[in-house]
Amino acid sequence: MSDYTKARLTIAAVLLGLYAVVAWAQVTNLMNTGLRVDSNGALMVTAAAFSGTQGPVTNAANLGVKTDTSSQLIVTLAGGGTAPVISVGTGTATATLGGVLSTNVTATSTTGLVEETLMQYSLPANTLAVNGRGVRITVGGTFAANANTKTLIVYFGAATIGFSNSLVVAPNGVSYTGTFTVHRVSATTQTSTTLHGVAFNVEARRTAATETLANAVIIKVTGTGPTTIGDITANLLMVEAI
Repeated sequence: MSDYTKARLTIAAVLLGLYAVVAWAQVTNLMNTGLRVDSNGALMVTAAAFSGTQGPVTNAANLGVKTDTSSQLIVTLAGGGTAPVISVGTGTATATLGGVLSTNVTATSTTGLVEETLMQYSLPANTLAVNGRGVRITVGGTFAANANTKTLIVYFGAATIGFSNSLVVAPNGVSYTGTFTVHRVSATTQTSTTLHGVAFNVEARRTAATETLANAVIIKVTGTGPTTIGDITANLLMVEAI
């Protein structure tokens, strides 16, 4: 295979990756998207006319290309700069690019007396590299049909952002669901908002977290039951970049 053919295949793969990142915007004019090498020797994506039916993508110089652990070309945000944004509608509104970081739907239940990690995701270091960037965490679970005391907790690092006992101490045959947002205030402080519920009991709360975002942060769901195996089951942990 000639070097020319290899180059064309590489560019085609990169462009397909770009389409996958923003396919929801029905991106067009991909032929105007180019490649360059930055000052660190990294392959970058530029976009002189990178636009779609929702409007043009800007800050495209912060889009980069790298190879993942499966040797697949993927498009990434380069460094900690401003995230690429896309125009929404025909006015001046813009939205930053985000997406799902992890989804776990493998049901896992408690097995004993101690607090057990049922689901977890390790948020990579420097994911929240800019103030105002955040993650949305969605959790779903169920409680067995008995009168036992049951505790489900959602953590962002060391901070408790969801605590089922603040709603119902002994949930009996009902479900738990919660949506949590955590936003960076600084490199070592975050603010979290919570809306969660057990059956018909709902709570809204705010929590402060103090994780060092230059390190990985563990997001997890734990359960503590009395004696009965399977008192608490985690059914969903989804983490999105927002």
